[in-house]
Amino acid sequence: MDQIRAELLISDTQMSLIQGLAFASAYAIAGLPLGRLADQGQRVRLMIVGILLWSSATAACGLATDFTSMFVARVLVGVGEAALAPAVFSMIGDLFPPHRQGTATAVFTAGTTVGQGTSLIIGGGLFHLMSTAAPAQTLLFGDLAPWRVVLLCLAAPGVPIALLLWMTVREPARRGIAIAGHSRRRTRDVLAAFLERRRYIFPLWIALALWTAGDAAMSGWAPTFLSRVYHTPIAAIGTNLGTLAIMCGVAGTLLGGFLGDRLSVFGGPHLRISAAAAVSAMGIATATIYFRIDMPIAFACIGLWIALSNLCQILVISALQEVLPSDMRGVNIACIAFFDLFFGASIGHGSAAALTDYVFQDPQAVGRSIAIVTASAASIATLLFWSAARPLAAQHPRAVAYSSV
Repeated sequence: MDQIRAELLISDTQMSLIQGLAFASAYAIAGLPLGRLADQGQRVRLMIVGILLWSSATAACGLATDFTSMFVARVLVGVGEAALAPAVFSMIGDLFPPHRQGTATAVFTAGTTVGQGTSLIIGGGLFHLMSTAAPAQTLLFGDLAPWRVVLLCLAAPGVPIALLLWMTVREPARRGIAIAGHSRRRTRDVLAAFLERRRYIFPLWIALALWTAGDAAMSGWAPTFLSRVYHTPIAAIGTNLGTLAIMCGVAGTLLGGFLGDRLSVFGGPHLRISAAAAVSAMGIATATIYFRIDMPIAFACIGLWIALSNLCQILVISALQEVLPSDMRGVNIACIAFFDLFFGASIGHGSAAALTDYVFQDPQAVGRSIAIVTASAASIATLLFWSAARPLAAQHPRAVAYSSV
């Protein structure tokens, strides 16, 4: 970030807008119409266009000359990435039977979890290589700064990945549409269908946003906590937390898929939500003991929270995948992302900071702030999960309409 700031002559605030607002707002807002497009159109084509757009925009970030051009490029990255999840989750519902959708969702989501951890390793490695291999860099890229070369290198795989997707993946038939006996519903009819399911849809969206708030508080401030309270070296924090995020995130994701599928077979999709409520209750206990013990146990509690968060997310998303018809799944994922980005992430990160600055008025109290935010988020989410399980059980006792296909 410092090299980008220095070359583009921008401030820390402008850099934070490029990192956060430009991407998150574009992703959240564009995701809604793109989710509807995924429910109506060719999802494979939508993914290909999204990959090419975010790859081109990443390259544009590497060629940016000022704040405005970098900001616009980051917006386009967000728009391109917003096309992926609605299309993929919509296709998963059509490619897999209900008792396999949790596992399929978990395998796809595990890619994100691994990517978030390895991005630090890959990005850091490329940056180090381009900073030290001056003759080779000059020969290949001229006088471009190392950070620009890194972004151009990261953009390059987009074309072969899009080509591979076009050659290997075919558009599946839409199961939910066939069952419902119609081809395409109007947007207002889809909105009405969401309102009909509001007794469990809305609580689940809010509960997932609350877990995102807890994630934001922890991922945003746990490194600071470890540095301030335990004086852990920055390099050790990055390595340990990155490894922890990959291991615990993948474990929780895969366990959520497997467990959810088994529960759905035995009792219907509402059992996935009941399990999410139990997992959320465990998150309360994890949060409350986070930062009152020594550093190894603190790391263990952080890892447990990461695992529980991923497990909870998979249980809820796979339950909704099971009960929603094909022309609602893309919009559903887009709405989850909208609530997560606009409310969950901002509330979680900001609340922890506000507690430290204005309530405790002590930088060393950041651990207590994180514990309060995560415990509060998990507590309210637990109640919302329980409130959603009963109407879901009444409307979809065993998802008979879908499991029969």
